Amino acid sequence: MTHHTHPSTTSRDHSTSSDELRFDTLSGFQRDILRALYALDAYTPDRSASAIAVREMLRSYPHYDNEEPASSRYYPSTLRLADRGWLNIHPDTRDARRRHYHLTKRARVHLDRVTAAETGLHHTSTEPSPSPDTIQPEPEATDD
Repeated sequence: MTHHTHPSTTSRDHSTSSDELRFDTLSGFQRDILRALYALDAYTPDRSASAIAVREMLRSYPHYDNEEPASSRYYPSTLRLADRGWLNIHPDTRDARRRHYHLTKRARVHLDRVTAAETGLHHTSTEPSPSPDTIQPEPEATDD
């Protein structure tokens, strides 16, 4: 007899070291999920995003050809992102089959920096913008 466990959910911000939140260690699909959550968060920062909303947002990305990603790909990817400290997953209070997603605070800060690097915001030198995949976290400020 095999024992099947349901995926666990997480509601805590992970206390991982700053070098663990690296965009370049994620698959393209995981990056797309984070970008979709980041975009949805800009519209409704006080609410979590449902899986339906995230998957609808992904559908609008040109490389998905107007099709939602399969559940068999989407849900394991969100669990991996939660395990790595990028997002929190909460069960729906009215329907236990549904999940809601929030970017962690650290993920939001990292995605702010990635987005700024990609769009060239806050970049005034004549040198090319750094690749968002190689952006390293800012060193922690120390009290002098």
